[in-house]
Amino acid sequence: MQAAYISRLDLAVNEKDHATTLKILESLQDKFALSLKDLSEIPEYDDFVKSPEYKIWQAREAKKKSSP
Repeated sequence: MQAAYISRLDLAVNEKDHATTLKILESLQDKFALSLKDLSEIPEYDDFVKSPEYKIWQAREAKKKSSP
């Protein structure tokens, strides 16, 4: 099942569908406890990193790190 999410994520990133990219990233972490590296370091995510959805992603990541 995780592979299906990753395939859909790749498609969303390639289509520059930032809302879906965010949704799938959240699902991957919530359902599979997948740890992701810094997306700003991955060239394929350049457009996502420039999007408002990335700011939402960053806020979520910061909140997770500050929670005990």
